Amino acid sequence: MVQPGEEEDGGSDLVVRSYTHADREWVVEQFRAAMREMAKPDERVQKQVAAYTESCVTGDLSDVPEQYDLREAALGASHGPRGHFWICVRSGEPECRVGMVGLRRVNPADLQRVNGSDTARHNDEECQHVAELLRFSVARDARRLGAGSRLLKVLIQHAKEQGFRVVKLESLNCMAGARRLYEKEGFRIDARRPLGEVPVDVEHIVSMTLNL
Repeated sequence: MVQPGEEEDGGSDLVVRSYTHADREWVVEQFRAAMREMAKPDERVQKQVAAYTESCVTGDLSDVPEQYDLREAALGASHGPRGHFWICVRSGEPECRVGMVGLRRVNPADLQRVNGSDTARHNDEECQHVAELLRFSVARDARRLGAGSRLLKVLIQHAKEQGFRVVKLESLNCMAGARRLYEKEGFRIDARRPLGEVPVDVEHIVSMTLNL
């Protein structure tokens, strides 16, 4: 749920590569910084965003290779479509990281969250072909270079090649710039839900879906 901002595809020196262990500290700090920037000056929103941020840092971002199938890919194992995690960099020496995004296979609980539906309706076979776009972020000083657009295109191409049929994501309503970028790549809004106890007219979560 991070705001990458408006994009202009002018970054010919941009390269999208796979995540490595050396990226972990930057990924965590970039995620935290972007989430702080995004939070509205409303104490209720800030509380929800802070709790969400730390749950991600101690959750999937604590072991990106495992959570995003990089370890499975390195071992050559195959258990259906794989997710991935990418870093966008400005080429050169030293390399400069400017953006990131992850694609992760969903489980029944994930589908309940993003669809707002009954977990029992979803089984492992259905989930095998559904992925979720996560941790999309572009550094503040690198926006309008095309990094966000490039990351999304790489993610969508990977999802197609892996055999995913649907990609889902969640975003805050205030992230209009990111939403326009998602819509440009074919995502459509399919649901809205509250952000914890925050009144929906103050802030809420927007769910989007891309059918491949």
